[in-house]
Amino acid sequence: IEKMKVKEILKDCSEWMPGRDYDTAKPLVSVLLPTFRRAKSGLFETAVRSVLNQDFRDLELILIDDASTDGTADLIRHFMQIDPRVSCIRHRFNVGLPAISEYEGYMKARGEYIAFIFDDNEWERDYIGKTIPCMIRNHAKAAYGRVRNYYAVGQFTENGNSQAGAADLHFSNYIANGGVILSREVIETVGLYDPHVVLVRLCDWNLWKRVSEKYEWLETGIMAGSEYGQLQKDSLGNSYKMDMWACLEREHCQRNETLCPLCFEEIEVDQIFPDNSAQYIDAALDSYDLFREKAWFREGDGESPLQSSCPPLRIMIIATGFSASVVLAFGRLLKQRNGMVFYFGGRTTPIYDVAQADAVILVRDLSVLEKYRLICGRLDIPCYLYLDDNFSELAKEYKHDLFIQEQSKTLKKGNTRSFSGIMTSTEELKDYYKRRELNNCLAVLEPCINEVPLQAYNMIDTEQHVTVAFMGGGFRNEIFQNAVIPAISKIANRRKIRVLYPSHIDVGSYKEEKNIEFIPIEFSLSLDTAIFRYKKHHPQFLLHCGPEVKNNIYKTENALINAVQIGAVLVASNTMPYKRTAKEKGCCVCVDNTVEDWYTALLGLIEDQDSARKMYCAAKEYCGTRYTSERAVATLKELFQNIVPTPYYEIVCRLRRIMFEQIYGMGDIGATSQRPTRSLTEVPLSFTGGLAASRTYPITCCVPTFSELGICFSSFGKASGTIRIGIFCSEGQLRECVLDMDCYVHDGWTYLEFDPIENAAGQVYTVKLDFEYDPDSALVGVFEDATKRTFCYRLLNKLGFPLKKRDILFADCR
Repeated sequence: IEKMKVKEILKDCSEWMPGRDYDTAKPLVSVLLPTFRRAKSGLFETAVRSVLNQDFRDLELILIDDASTDGTADLIRHFMQIDPRVSCIRHRFNVGLPAISEYEGYMKARGEYIAFIFDDNEWERDYIGKTIPCMIRNHAKAAYGRVRNYYAVGQFTENGNSQAGAADLHFSNYIANGGVILSREVIETVGLYDPHVVLVRLCDWNLWKRVSEKYEWLETGIMAGSEYGQLQKDSLGNSYKMDMWACLEREHCQRNETLCPLCFEEIEVDQIFPDNSAQYIDAALDSYDLFREKAWFREGDGESPLQSSCPPLRIMIIATGFSASVVLAFGRLLKQRNGMVFYFGGRTTPIYDVAQADAVILVRDLSVLEKYRLICGRLDIPCYLYLDDNFSELAKEYKHDLFIQEQSKTLKKGNTRSFSGIMTSTEELKDYYKRRELNNCLAVLEPCINEVPLQAYNMIDTEQHVTVAFMGGGFRNEIFQNAVIPAISKIANRRKIRVLYPSHIDVGSYKEEKNIEFIPIEFSLSLDTAIFRYKKHHPQFLLHCGPEVKNNIYKTENALINAVQIGAVLVASNTMPYKRTAKEKGCCVCVDNTVEDWYTALLGLIEDQDSARKMYCAAKEYCGTRYTSERAVATLKELFQNIVPTPYYEIVCRLRRIMFEQIYGMGDIGATSQRPTRSLTEVPLSFTGGLAASRTYPITCCVPTFSELGICFSSFGKASGTIRIGIFCSEGQLRECVLDMDCYVHDGWTYLEFDPIENAAGQVYTVKLDFEYDPDSALVGVFEDATKRTFCYRLLNKLGFPLKKRDILFADCR
């Protein structure tokens, strides 16, 4: 294909039909609705009416019709006649790139707020009317609500209610397009949907991630409406190709300024950079098949694009969440043109995507992510472990913390020797593991600071309150309540003071003191979101208190990095590593955990703002020089110097290995047990859909001693809660297991272990599954043997009265 720019695609393409009050009205909200052939199904009419019937009237609706031929034009004329707020852009030929339609709509939009809806969506009547005031109250520039996403008739999952907020955006797209409202400022800063051909399926997710880098998302909790795209065979998700690694490689090349409205028409929808990989180029070429019939498509000279001699390495980061550990070590490297493309995955990352990685890094939770160490071992993929805590020392201090104890045990099992290398967050932690010979390849990967350029110190105006911030953290809260707040109370006798603190902490009677204003900050699992929330209050001091524990010597200076990013001086407890930094660099102040010491230190800094400013400047210089992404990239490149991009043939071999083990009965390639498992392809399988409460199945055991039961679970969304599994015989219950929904294997075998049941061969047992969901959880279901699902079974199952026919459940007894 020849290089095709947006402006060439749009040349002589669009007809603009303004609404009757377009030239006179100035709406607050502009709604963009691209459509293509949804008139006959009735979905388009439903979507339009749900916009025009909003109880919030100060809006305009801009329809972008991508050359529909099913009567859509007649419906549009009808809506324009009955409602002067409706305008339309009609394409003379089908473009097929929704990102371009959204751009055209935005360029005609006049509202301060931009709302998005597709032609298979339906809004709640009060969605806009509730969301705009919520955004204004919270000074929000970007917001999302909740959307019911239907995957079957009468069955849906709910998007937009992630407990982790924007922290999880790098793992999955839980923000539905039909629930998003952005201010015009956001789009002018971050840009619009990327129209590149490899990103067609994920252009909305990509935009949400780019927004999260510059703005704090407001999760409103407001029900926006419903989406029916999964039910339509010709929907975007069901008809366009997607390659996750190619999408990530495109994101790696993006720059917001090129995606902004003023530059948008210069974007090449087929752009290929000199350092793109062969896989990326082939994915782009493969995408062209969807566009060859378009009027704008032009064939090139038949020559394939040049493939880079130095394509980027594909690095997969697997963690249990986008925690501070992930953000500080890897998340801030995303926009660096560093020769590496990062894929952030969780415990349900598909094996076929792992198979395409050049290297895999597991973050912290080895006890949970052990499966991926085994997968990498079986597929000959270099696998590394990243640690930023000394779990052996923590286990001595926190004997009742199950997570810490489990991590400590796992690291003692010798599993660490099979890693290609171990990355630690500090030199001290590296030395500790070196002395214990955990691995022959150890490297230090220090955290990264986020902002360039870094901001100036938040000086105190003589008329202003002094503002101090405490970001919290488990064992720190007690010292904050018992030593720091009383010290602040004493200072309040001399100066008015504002205290920013996590909303879940109890500050007791101090809330009543007239010279102290306590400002609760909503907790977020996202470090960058927390930084956003504290920074907007312009604190002068960040308070970081905590006890002296042996693990402190192995910790990074994260609090100092956070303080610099919010423009504050760090005041910390007199513990490592901060007391060393205070002594050697003069970057912070360290105090003993007494009321008097906290009072003296804080008052001294408040009364000598010139010294405080100089201390902040020293911290800014120190962090801006030491904790840079360039240093982190250099560390990774040195560690990966012997790794080369995986050739196609090797990827094919890996995928062939996976297929062989699945088809020929060797089971889950990542199973921690080496015992053979039942093949997932021996019979056709049928998914039950989400099960709301409980389900009972009779099964026939085929082994003499029964100590493990394998069940295949799945869900259409993020599930949380527990599954209680009971095994019964005619005399009553024999065994019971409880499974956390976070821990089951999606679309694969999950094995439940229990005390052995002897003389089990040929016996019939009853398995009862009780699903106990957390609020807003997606429903979980199981796979059944489709060959045994008779018409009568399916009918009664649908009516809610399933037959207890034997061996319907696809299970594996071991």
